[in-house]
Amino acid sequence: MAEDNPVKPKSRFAGPTTDVEAERFKQAREVIRAAFDELLLQATAAGWGIQEIAVAMVDAAGDLKESHVADASPVEVPPAIRS
Repeated sequence: MAEDNPVKPKSRFAGPTTDVEAERFKQAREVIRAAFDELLLQATAAGWGIQEIAVAMVDAAGDLKESHVADASPVEVPPAIRS
């Protein structure tokens, strides 16, 4: 019988090293930029254009921000991330 526990994805992110809000935003931006660079490399290798992927990333981030503002539960995982 299959186990009911979902598989947790391996984290590529280090946790924040400060409680200072401005520094946390800076650290988060650095982590996300590295992840975006990795995604961009994978997407261009698959044949996507840099501009269309960059625009898609911005749109997806905007959608995520809007949904978070509407329901700011910090523990809920967005449906697109659940697997």
